[in-house]
Amino acid sequence: MRSIFKLIIHFSLKTKILVLKSLLIVYLNFEEKIINLKSNIMKALKITLIVALFFTALTSCTKQDLNEDDVLVSPETQTTVYIGGDIDE
Repeated sequence: MRSIFKLIIHFSLKTKILVLKSLLIVYLNFEEKIINLKSNIMKALKITLIVALFFTALTSCTKQDLNEDDVLVSPETQTTVYIGGDIDE
């Protein structure tokens, strides 16, 4: 950008105004594109959030049956016999 302004110094006033107008138009178009991009990103994030919430709501509504055998039956326990290995031996 500075090199453009250094180049403009040697132009006439009318040419300087035209160049500055062109730069301003380019800047405003760029700024408008950035705003549109931000808007599109926000829309995408909102849609992603709604889809995630909907998916979470569907997956968390599963019925848990507490009367199933695997919940009511206690697991078998294994007893371990320790032989030797004491400090006194």
